[in-house]
Amino acid sequence: MSQMRFLYNNLFDAATLSPSSELTNNPAENAQNEILGKKWITGTGFVIVTDINDKLGFKATSTGSVTLATVTSGTYVDGSSLAGIIQTAMRSGTVYNITCQYNDTDDKFRFGVGATATSLSLHNTYATSSVMTIIGFDRNTNYSGDTGYTGTASLGNQNWIQATLEAGTSTHFIIDNHNLASGTVLTLRLADATSTFSGLYGGSMSASASVVLSATRTVYELSSSFSGVGFQASWYDPAVAYSEFGRIWIGKSFYPANHPDNKISWLKKRILRRSKRTMAESGATSFDKKDPVDQYTLKPDPLNEYYNPTTKTGMETFLDTVGDYQCFYTILDSDLSNTVYGFIIGNTDYNRQKNTPTIIIPKLLLQEQK
Repeated sequence: MSQMRFLYNNLFDAATLSPSSELTNNPAENAQNEILGKKWITGTGFVIVTDINDKLGFKATSTGSVTLATVTSGTYVDGSSLAGIIQTAMRSGTVYNITCQYNDTDDKFRFGVGATATSLSLHNTYATSSVMTIIGFDRNTNYSGDTGYTGTASLGNQNWIQATLEAGTSTHFIIDNHNLASGTVLTLRLADATSTFSGLYGGSMSASASVVLSATRTVYELSSSFSGVGFQASWYDPAVAYSEFGRIWIGKSFYPANHPDNKISWLKKRILRRSKRTMAESGATSFDKKDPVDQYTLKPDPLNEYYNPTTKTGMETFLDTVGDYQCFYTILDSDLSNTVYGFIIGNTDYNRQKNTPTIIIPKLLLQEQK
């Protein structure tokens, strides 16, 4: 079933953010900005944070209990630096010269028994806050039966963000203008408070989802129970050294009451701009590129909504809120593939017919945002 939806009230915008890392000139707050080109960029390298991704369980003998190694928190600019710290943590308090090394040629971490141990196994005992993911191993796997283990290639880039949202149930989550590879899995969690999270995978949650990212923009429809004020999103893309995001959106969608299902039409027009100068058509125009932009013209049917002369309808509230300056997402199809991020050009005039339940909107002219 196709239904035209508008997503304009972003709970993420009002949140105080706690990112795993950020560049000074590209902080996480840029993901709250309506201009996609103003990005949040994470730090380069391997970010280790206490009780988030600093634990490693292992055995240096074939018997006995699992030993806990705690990796010193910090941002390590390369894999060799982190490997040295992991090796120090695993040797601490033991008589075994276990080795952890990083090869710059293939970008892989390797564990070995060293000169004194005869056995080595890596365990998933501390999977909720494991260091294994960022170094190219499966945090849920027990590695045993060998004298050494080699992970998959990793440039680091395990990152996350936490925030306290306004209360409310969300219907959609959007991550936009990002550099993560298509197929990267983003773990999205909500809870009563951020303090109830334990690491990146444990703790008490009110809702969670595993979002498989598509290239550039992913729009994800959440379950009906997705509510909570404690927000955490985490991901791992070992192919790149850092992450960047133009927009993060979480909130509830709005669609016009009584609008006919499966009856959505729009006209798309591409505008080729020959210079960097752009006419200020509305408060949201802010471009610094010469690349083309798309305009979408929507012609909604006359909207029938419950008439109350003292109360505005949802459509009126939507138009009054976004005006001709606030950016929002428009979903034009049921599979989320036709999604536009932009703003209304010109005015948002509508005609509320007196003593009838009908609102007439001549057209909505949207221009995509960059």
